[in-house]
Amino acid sequence: MVLGKDDNAVSEKLLLRAKTICKMINLALRVVFVVFCISWLFASCSMIRALSDSSAINHAGFPSAFQITLHLLYGVTVSVLFLVFTGVFSDVAKGKTPFAPIQVKRLRVISAMLVAYAFLDFLISANNSIIERGGFSSGFITASDNAIIPINFAPFIAALVAFAFSFVFQYGVLLQEFSDETL
Repeated sequence: MVLGKDDNAVSEKLLLRAKTICKMINLALRVVFVVFCISWLFASCSMIRALSDSSAINHAGFPSAFQITLHLLYGVTVSVLFLVFTGVFSDVAKGKTPFAPIQVKRLRVISAMLVAYAFLDFLISANNSIIERGGFSSGFITASDNAIIPINFAPFIAALVAFAFSFVFQYGVLLQEFSDETL
């Protein structure tokens, strides 16, 4: 199939639109990532300070080392997700093809991080305690002995979708290579 002048104009217009949208998404992700990092670091420092505060050991709401570890792992997982997503949109914003081997790897990393996120979310929910320090709280505590631990299936489903899309993109990489060879 040979592309005409009109087809080239349409493809150039679509590429320019994709670059513009990806630039906006990339910028928004970076801003949200900075806000997330600041709040995550503040919460982490508050919890670590509470852990080292010997007067808080017998008070309700005292964070355990396990809770702090979960919080830190949760932040690292979300940070990796932000960085990988930023890389995906940054490459497209720069005019690079989305059908590249690096994008396939990124989608598989996103899938793995979403599974880790879901697992950490479950552990944090199962921990069933509140972490509070100076009016800042993270988590929850039940009023009765019958605690319901919610399981969030959305990250699992998103992980499956990202993993499936990695194969679609891998197929796109193959088609791109065939197209480049014929030109």
